[in-house]
Formats: sequence, C-alpha cells, structure tokens
Amino acid sequence: YVSSYYPRTATYDPDTHKPLYRQKGYAQVNAQATYNFAGNHFSLGVWVKNLTGYRFKTTFNPGANGVYDLYSWPRTFGFTAGYKW
Repeated sequence: YVSSYYPRTATYDPDTHKPLYRQKGYAQVNAQATYNFAGNHFSLGVWVKNLTGYRFKTTFNPGANGVYDLYSWPRTFGFTAGYKW
C-alpha cells in the first residue's frame, strides 16, 4: 500500500527522482607491510584501509522519514607488533 502522503516507488526518491539503491562501482584498496626481525620472533607492521579514501554506501534503510544510508569507514591506518615464543 502506498498512500499519497508517502508517494514512493521501489527504486526512486519522490523528491529528487534519483535511484535510491544504486551507486557507481568502486574498488576498495587496502595495504599492509610487515617486517620480521632476525630470529623470526619479533615483527612490526603498518597498515592502511581504504587507501583511496572513497566513501561508499554499505546499507540502504528506507523508512517513513526517508532513507537512512550508512557509509564505509574513511581512510584508517595503524600499526601492529608481534612476538612469537
């Protein structure tokens, strides 16, 4: 049932007439580098997720008050340290 108060088709926004559940293609690039010290007991590494920083939609939630979209994480980076017994 679609009332005149909430005129929406399954795929288009009634205000902008743009598709709701479509987005351009994308590629997410992650990188990691790890150095193992002599003896292979201790290691240090760095990593980057979403290297390009492109934010894409991960969830589309239509509701009575509009569409609530969730986006991917922005570029994140960090390091790792490890020790093997």
